[in-house]
Amino acid sequence: RASGTRPTLTSCSSITCAASASSPRTSLRPSGTRTSGPTTPIGFVRRGRVGCSPDSFIGKNRSVEAKTEKAALLYETLKRDEFPPQHKPQTQGQLWIAERDKTDLIIYARGMPLFYKQAGRDEFYIKRLKTAVDRAYDEIDVMVRRIKGYGIR
Repeated sequence: RASGTRPTLTSCSSITCAASASSPRTSLRPSGTRTSGPTTPIGFVRRGRVGCSPDSFIGKNRSVEAKTEKAALLYETLKRDEFPPQHKPQTQGQLWIAERDKTDLIIYARGMPLFYKQAGRDEFYIKRLKTAVDRAYDEIDVMVRRIKGYGIR
């Protein structure tokens, strides 16, 4: 697991929580899903200069990410029955930043069955992601110093 700066949680405002509590996006345990345990809506998780906003946490070691998808795309996702690779950067980043062990991915479209997959931490992938993020921040720092050197305030 990552060490160093502990993540800090920013709770969602009561307006945001009220809005999301009534939306299908946070109906994370509809009939037929295997997500277990009470979910806690999360506003934003910060770790140093990076942050993420998982949809919810379950207990102390799981995060939940819910996605909508067009029915035709969800049909293909359901047929493949694998964790969709396009969601790996976001979900592994959330596991890294929020120091979670597993993520539950739920994808839905109106009138379609829910897609559910759980994934654990991929430490090799997280290490590569962290390296890429650190490199991007190094480049940003150089640009900021250069701009400040121009005397623009």
